[in-house]
Amino acid sequence: MRDIITSTTMVDAYAQVGDLAVARAIFDEMPERNSVTWSVLISAYAKNSGRESLRLFLRMDLEGFRAEEMTYVAVLDACSSAAAVAEGRIIHESVSDRGLGRDLRIGSALVDFYGKCGQLETARMIFSELPIQDVILWTALITSYAHNGHLPEALAIFREMLLAGILPDCVTIVSVLSACSHGGVEGDGWIHVVRMAWDYDLELSLAHYLCVMDLLGRSGKLELLEDLVTSMPFEPDAVAWTTFLSACKEIGDESRATRAARKLREMDSNAMAPYALLSNMHAGVANAED
Repeated sequence: MRDIITSTTMVDAYAQVGDLAVARAIFDEMPERNSVTWSVLISAYAKNSGRESLRLFLRMDLEGFRAEEMTYVAVLDACSSAAAVAEGRIIHESVSDRGLGRDLRIGSALVDFYGKCGQLETARMIFSELPIQDVILWTALITSYAHNGHLPEALAIFREMLLAGILPDCVTIVSVLSACSHGGVEGDGWIHVVRMAWDYDLELSLAHYLCVMDLLGRSGKLELLEDLVTSMPFEPDAVAWTTFLSACKEIGDESRATRAARKLREMDSNAMAPYALLSNMHAGVANAED
């Protein structure tokens, strides 16, 4: 048993640093494995290779090992990433057969899976049948509706969550801000940003700033957007400058677009995408003038 524990710890350690090749080699050389060993490797692959994670899950089942709760959560996430609808349904059946359908973590993973597959009625049904609804579960449902373009419904579910006495976490706010941005409700977005600190005691992360940038870009407020990119308490990354560049392209602001492209080129001298966007923008302006 000591060898299994030691080897499993090594598999997990290499998986944590992203070295799946070594983790897999140690796993394959193990004379004995247990359900924890399988779970560790399946979870690692779920973050990097959804299809391989699914193959390992099926192999584990064939070898007679019972999946743990964390394994189901990981493999359902893999199904979501790989758009493996049929496999996800089979795993859902396995969950039900083992009487784990009321487990909150697995339930949240199922809501997320069906939401990403566009099956919102099933996602809502699973949500409603769970005995407890925590912030992770509510966020999974909000994200499901926002992901599928049902933006008013996503915001309505958020309000429903608040009325139920559940406060949002940082991940919830990212989904809500994204829904506000894509739904064209800029005012609501700003309200949620202000309430993060005052009502929810949450700090703005880079992900929240990126959502606000998208909100400003879609509203055509490039001056505010540029001010935010250059003054936020985080070093603007490629995503931030690309968001700014894309907004400039939509509005036709060549001067600001050029500044954004230069910043992106400073980050990666081999990056051609910024100048391709800029070139397309120049061509569009020229065609409009003709």
